[in-house]
Amino acid sequence: MDRKAVNSSPYPASFETIGDHIRKKRLDLEIKRKDFVKLMGVGKKTVDGWELRGATPQSENMKRIIDFLGYVPYDPIQPLSKRIVIWRLSN
Repeated sequence: MDRKAVNSSPYPASFETIGDHIRKKRLDLEIKRKDFVKLMGVGKKTVDGWELRGATPQSENMKRIIDFLGYVPYDPIQPLSKRIVIWRLSN
């Protein structure tokens, strides 16, 4: 099921994926998706995957995403191994 169809608000209902964090920040800053695509240097399908389908960004994009968000988007109850991977990607 398309995540967008479940939530009629443009804001994510919860923060389960990195794409949820990206979408909220982008909307808060009033940045259109097409402008965010240019800012990140990726394709529209890539950003759609992050924001709408919960796709995990490739490691080469994580530094720019973390810089854009201003924080590392991980859930503190995630296993340590997953938090280490996110930390490594951000550095």
